[in-house]
Amino acid sequence: MKKKELELKLQAIQAKYSSPDPRLEQYLTPPWMASDILYNAFLLGDIGGKEVIDLGCGTGTFAIGAHILGARVTGVDVDPKAIEVARSICPSIEYICSDVNDFNPGRGWDTSIQNPPFGSQKKGADRPFIKKSSEIAHTLYTMHLDISSGFIIKLILSLGGRITHEKRYKFPIPYTYKHHRKEVERVDVRMFRVIWNDQRCGRIEVPRR
Repeated sequence: MKKKELELKLQAIQAKYSSPDPRLEQYLTPPWMASDILYNAFLLGDIGGKEVIDLGCGTGTFAIGAHILGARVTGVDVDPKAIEVARSICPSIEYICSDVNDFNPGRGWDTSIQNPPFGSQKKGADRPFIKKSSEIAHTLYTMHLDISSGFIIKLILSLGGRITHEKRYKFPIPYTYKHHRKEVERVDVRMFRVIWNDQRCGRIEVPRR
């Protein structure tokens, strides 16, 4: 499958939040951006035939895209309404309704792909997603505000991670909540690919099938 085909598939199935919660900073990852991240991950061998988890999956853009590319996928989100929408689109994916801080699966995944809250409403809201992925995944793809990238890099390194790839995007945030002032605001974000140190104490190994 070509990247453009994946983008068109995601465009066809992407569902909006019916009642987005500003505290959760629920924004849809644009299909063109999700397909770019997923396809690059696929080319690096992190998707096809792998165990993939999407922490903060929302209505399932990354989870469903990874499934289309041949991964066995788990989606985790604290919002049961978002989980319900994602499950209605792709019921073959395993969905778990849980706060990321309380998520203790007792197993691991090959790859975590996530677009966590940027921390605009609650400072540091994206940090628990990085910490959790360091415990349960071998490889991480994660997106954050470019302005906070210095703090993100320090956190990743402190958790034993090695950053192998970075890519910048303009993330479009449409008028969604009352505090928004523009019809669309494009913010600078940076995507990191991280390999976690497998020797770090406490790692949960991925079950091989």
